[in-house]
Amino acid sequence: MTQALPLRNIRIIVFTMGWAGPLATRHLADMGAEVIKIESCTHMDWWRGWENTPEMIAAREYEKQPIFNITNRNKLGLKFDLKLPKGRDLALRFVERGMQ
Repeated sequence: MTQALPLRNIRIIVFTMGWAGPLATRHLADMGAEVIKIESCTHMDWWRGWENTPEMIAAREYEKQPIFNITNRNKLGLKFDLKLPKGRDLALRFVERGMQ
């Protein structure tokens, strides 16, 4: 018999990068919370180790960094251009809907 995860009905929307935020929310995701990470598509999480070059983007190297994948396991992710008003509005609308 499998035991239900304690945070299975909790949704958490995060804008974190680095150590503390990703690690804390990874633990919450491991306990069953639905964690949705929102990033800017022009300033992604530095653990992605990406360079904004056509070659890196074409090869999707930003998705292949072990430290990023380890600290963000069990999470969903979205990217918006947060420098643009439309991108910020979309992110905020997503947060509003996600909190319902």
